[in-house]
Amino acid sequence: MLKLNHLSGFGSGVSGGGAAASTYGYTLGGNSGARVIDGSKLTFADDTHAAATDANLTTGRDQHGYFSNASTHGYVMGGKNIAGTTIDDMEKLTYATDTTATITDVLSTVRNNLQNVGVSDGTLAGYVSGGRSTSSPVADADKTTFADDTTAATTDANLSVARYELAGLSEGSTKGYFAGGYSTSALVSIADKLTYATDTTTAETDANLPAVMVQPAGLSNNSTNGYWCGGNGAGGNVDAVSKLVFATDTTSANTDAVLSEAKNSMGDLNEGSSYGYTLGGISGARVTTAEKLDFATDIFATATDADMLSVRTYVACLADGAV
Repeated sequence: MLKLNHLSGFGSGVSGGGAAASTYGYTLGGNSGARVIDGSKLTFADDTHAAATDANLTTGRDQHGYFSNASTHGYVMGGKNIAGTTIDDMEKLTYATDTTATITDVLSTVRNNLQNVGVSDGTLAGYVSGGRSTSSPVADADKTTFADDTTAATTDANLSVARYELAGLSEGSTKGYFAGGYSTSALVSIADKLTYATDTTTAETDANLPAVMVQPAGLSNNSTNGYWCGGNGAGGNVDAVSKLVFATDTTSANTDAVLSEAKNSMGDLNEGSSYGYTLGGISGARVTTAEKLDFATDIFATATDADMLSVRTYVACLADGAV
């Protein structure tokens, strides 16, 4: 596999391949040896990462799902709380004020292992699929309607195979994808496609991952391509990246865009049309590392100014202009 030079601070203060769709990204909660409430804010223009305590979660949690309406609010849901209890409650981040608060509606069932599985059409609704309700994987899909913050089970959108520790990404407005994960007894490479207009999910075999994988990160340029990054495969952690072409629903290995190190359980943050980031994760031990993918060139590089403020895994990542 071809390795690339990983340049410290890549992209700081330099314009990318297109106009940024977002101004800020946020990381919420996660696990740094214990579950935390911590909120932090990444400024995309210069890749600087700083604490944002008003955005702290009301409940320390990890393994939580998340998605954004791509303009005013982001949402986190489920996971495990500080006591290790699997929960169903939801919290909402208001981008204009950087504040997070609980909302009334909750998931249809308590679920954990939801990190990276949320997708959104950017205007009307967000979806979270799969996870574990108790000790077993589920196929369940829930839909949150942004207009009134209501969440309900949406059975036509259920995954084709029950699984957890999978990843999701969105094409931007018409469809989302879920790939990998752990089924009842094995790691899988399965990919599913969710059509937003009909709330239906179907297996999409051409989009399957090149290898079985759990705990990858999912990035998207919100128009043409998505990327499945890292994860834990049959032989352990990997640095591999696969590219999903939305026009054809096909996934293939993308050797030019590998991570700087093999790792899993990273946060995945999309700036919009120009860049995506992976944040934190596990590479032998928990790390703070931020890596930045230039969508125009398919090149990853480390971005040290954007590193997490503490080692964290299972963190939620939201942006104020991307899904």
